[in-house]
Amino acid sequence: METWFGAVRSLYDAILIIEGARTGALPRLTRRLKEDERTNIIQSGSVFVFEEGESQIRRWADSKTWSSSRVRGHFLVYHSVEPGQDYPPNRGSGSPEPNSPESSALRKSGLSVSTIHGQKMRLIAYFTQADLDRLPTVDQEPRLANVRIPDGFY
Repeated sequence: METWFGAVRSLYDAILIIEGARTGALPRLTRRLKEDERTNIIQSGSVFVFEEGESQIRRWADSKTWSSSRVRGHFLVYHSVEPGQDYPPNRGSGSPEPNSPESSALRKSGLSVSTIHGQKMRLIAYFTQADLDRLPTVDQEPRLANVRIPDGFY
């Protein structure tokens, strides 16, 4: 059901995964996830790609509670929020400590791009800060080895 499992480190990674899904090198989500799938499939490293028209998914639903979105480059990033928890947490310094609860909190990153043909492609990636260096990367994925991003297509 996932399109891919790994770390989306950059806009290039995201577009490569989207192109892989668009061309069939990776599976593309064609319907909304069922409730049990949301619970059992979504984890740090889960990446989903879908085309809005084909899937009829206009708004992604994962049954989790998220902070307001924050813009990080081309991505919208959300942090998981436990009931009764405020976000952002009060942290005196910049980044979370590697073993802190915040570094193990699930995050969601979203990207929307349109093709020259008007297809709206969406990528949703889940990760924890603690897992980022341990998750596979696109350059380790053999199914993406021959995928090329056409100039000006997105």
